[in-house]
This record gives sequence, structure tokens and C-alpha cells, in this order.
Amino acid sequence: MHFTNVNIYFLVIISLTISAKATQWMSPTFTVDFANYHRHYRLVAPIDAARCRRKNLFIFVLSAISSYERRMLVRKTWAHEKHMKHASVWFVTGRAENANDTALLTEEHKTYGDLLWIDIGDGYNDTGIKVYAGYQAYSAYCGNATHVLRVDDDVVVLPDRLMHLVWTGYLGFEKKAAYGILWEGDSKVVRDPT
Repeated sequence: MHFTNVNIYFLVIISLTISAKATQWMSPTFTVDFANYHRHYRLVAPIDAARCRRKNLFIFVLSAISSYERRMLVRKTWAHEKHMKHASVWFVTGRAENANDTALLTEEHKTYGDLLWIDIGDGYNDTGIKVYAGYQAYSAYCGNATHVLRVDDDVVVLPDRLMHLVWTGYLGFEKKAAYGILWEGDSKVVRDPT
């Protein structure tokens, strides 16, 4: 068979197009299955499961798209690498509703790689789905971790200290350990800020 220059050029274009499409990331479809609710969703951005290697604790933090400052505070404090020898932290966020939020989340994910960004709503009523998605991400990508912790972005945890308490047997002996603090001030929980 004899190819002319035009045919060879055409074959090169097809080859480049196929290889470009083959390198694009495709999210698997996940399913939320509650007794009265069934829904499919996808990850908006890929998850680097290597972040879970040799980690015993998978922490997923529920966070609204608009809570960038809270996520940064968590990253700079208790989720800083000096406290994370045994843990991997992920922030669960919902779908961005505008191009600006999408661009900001895309840049944040490229910079930190710690978003579980899912294509469901990001409102208060979507909290149950975000929790379910956190557990599914643990199972699918970080199942080697022996412990899972779900927190909100306004909670402080010392992951390595928590694992120390687990490993040394302090959990279950209430007279030996303190697990938190009781706020006795005038504080009301805001269930729906809208």
C-alpha cells in the first residue's frame, strides 16, 4: 500500500487526537443508596490515592465551596504535615454553581490536591450525600487506612495524637484521657444560614 503525504498527515492527526483523549481523566460513577433516596454522582477532579499510602487515618472534612479561608486554616494548623505522619486529610465540596467558583476550586485542587470535589449540590441539605461520598472515597481510594474520621471545617483535630491514643489504649479509659472541650458560653448552632 502506498501512502501519499496527505494520507500520512491525516494519520498523524488521528493518532494525536486519540492519544490526547486517552490521557483525559474520566471519573467513575458513584451511587448514593439510602432507603428513600438513590442518586449517581461523579468526582469533578481526580483523587491521588498515593496520598493515602502508609496512612492509618483517613479524615474527610465537610466544607462549603465558599469556605476557602477555613480550608486554608486547617491546612496551616492541624492538617499541616508535621501533624500528619499517620493521616490523610480530604475536603469534601460540592458542585460549583458559577465559572468563578469553578476556576477557584480548580486552582485550589491543582495547588493542594486534597479536594473530594463532587458534582452534587453544596447546600446544607446535601450534607448527608457529602458524608456518604466521603465514606465511598475512603473505600475506593484509601481503604488501607484502618480508621476514618469525619469532621467539619470548623473542628480542630490532632491526627497523630488521636492515633497515639488509639494505639496506646487510652480510648475507653475515660479517667486517663480528655477528648475535647465543652463550650459553656452562649453559643447557638446555625442549622441553615440562608
